Amino acid sequence: MSFPEGVETVEVTAGTAGYRGLDGTVYAGGLRFTPSVARVVSAEHGVIALGPVNVALGASGEFTQELLATDAAGFEPSGWTYRVDEEFTSAPGRAYNVSLPASTPTVALPSLSPVESSSGTVSSPAVLSVNGESGVVVLDAADVGAVTTSRQVTAGTGLSGGGTLAADRTLNVVYGASASTACQGNDARLSDARTPLAHAASHGSGGGDPITIAQSQVSGLTVDLAAKAATTYVDSTFATQATVSTLNGYVDDTIDRVAAIEQGTAFLSALNVAGSAQVVGDLTVTDFVKGYRFRVSGAALDLEATGTDLIVSNWSGSGFNGTQRSYLRLSADAQNVQVAGKVEFVDGLYGATRHVLDGAANTVGFYGASPAAKPTVSGSLGGNAALGSLIAALATLGLITDSTSA
Repeated sequence: MSFPEGVETVEVTAGTAGYRGLDGTVYAGGLRFTPSVARVVSAEHGVIALGPVNVALGASGEFTQELLATDAAGFEPSGWTYRVDEEFTSAPGRAYNVSLPASTPTVALPSLSPVESSSGTVSSPAVLSVNGESGVVVLDAADVGAVTTSRQVTAGTGLSGGGTLAADRTLNVVYGASASTACQGNDARLSDARTPLAHAASHGSGGGDPITIAQSQVSGLTVDLAAKAATTYVDSTFATQATVSTLNGYVDDTIDRVAAIEQGTAFLSALNVAGSAQVVGDLTVTDFVKGYRFRVSGAALDLEATGTDLIVSNWSGSGFNGTQRSYLRLSADAQNVQVAGKVEFVDGLYGATRHVLDGAANTVGFYGASPAAKPTVSGSLGGNAALGSLIAALATLGLITDSTSA
């Protein structure tokens, strides 16, 4: 930046060699000089605002920058410092503070010794300038933006007093019963009886300030309600008041619906029962084409099907998912039963196996013998070989215990 003529400055350079590394490599980047004060003031030159100055290094690592001397004559404060930030792109930088006294108008920055940061001192307690004037200054109200004593304080509606600012002024409230006057706390109008304006609608339901009244707050209401309890009811379904005859209609309808369910003539679109459920009488599941039922009305507990075969199956997963395995088919068009898979005859559920019929493997085993395929009896009928083969085959099926000897 340029300074006014006569202001003391210091020319700061990088020295004759410029900024280089030990191997002679030229540094790239720049430096930043930041004054420790925001401005300095001179009676002759006025206020000079200061701020950061950025300097770029040249091709040889050199720079030249004119800066305001930190003790420039006639300026306050004096003796402040600059903070130097080295911001090299090709080498590490550092930060330090320097002093640039006017007594050394040209200086190589690398030759300076760092100093402590300082905001300088102000040697003269006198005011250097006021409102653009210097020397012995006489200020009037306009110089400092003050209000003149001729300014008026005007009493508004309901007030008295006021006047110019040439003296202390008091504003008083004007009390009275006429317009533009104020009402005092002891005014009779604040406690006399009067008829209020109609405002019942605002207290009703949906109004601006609805009122909720408890039953006990209404005289005689509790007794009246008790007297009417035998003849008047509240229909919770329609949230309206219902008489006995109307309520009887609801009750009759409910009874008819319950009777239809009991007689089996009512139908539900869906039914989910959480927890245990009890059915008294026959339980029938049907779509009027096919179905099944558990019948207890006969001599025994019967599982019956109608319209098609009855299949007994089980699923590997929960919720009727996974693999479905069908085990038993009761034919609807002939009295026959089909069993799929392996049938085990045991001495008790989950107990030891006694006999096995495995339709899938086409094997059979009796009396605990491992299921075996249909055996072949061989050997000559004219000797004992055929008999030995027959005995071995029967033993394999488990039908006999071979205790013969040779």
